[in-house]
Amino acid sequence: MPLPTPHKAIWSVIPVFLMIGIIFRHPTLDIQFHDTYFVISAFHLSAFFSIILMLIGLVYWQNRDRKLISWMTFIHVVWTILVFGFIQINVAFSVGGIFIYHGFFGFWGYMVIFFTGVVQMLLLINVRRSKVQ
Repeated sequence: MPLPTPHKAIWSVIPVFLMIGIIFRHPTLDIQFHDTYFVISAFHLSAFFSIILMLIGLVYWQNRDRKLISWMTFIHVVWTILVFGFIQINVAFSVGGIFIYHGFFGFWGYMVIFFTGVVQMLLLINVRRSKVQ
């Protein structure tokens, strides 16, 4: 059985994120950053993640005729879906902002977010170094 192409794998996760955001729309993500307190609802977070995933899938779809580097594609797609899914599920099932009370935005939470940004650069490197078939 062939593996799905990256854009199909990413686009198949979007309805799941949207359903989680619709079903669990009342929980919020509470982030205190210096003197500012950000409150983001689960629905808006799922809509934001869905838009980002749609754009990433669009980049992969536009480059579907190119030979992408498979390990870069795998790491990028899996890491992106797992981190977005982890944040989405934790916000959906949180009571009173689980991210603050359990210290997600401590050192390791910021490291995960930083590494997620670094992994997003793999998409740009992968497209740049890919070869036309």
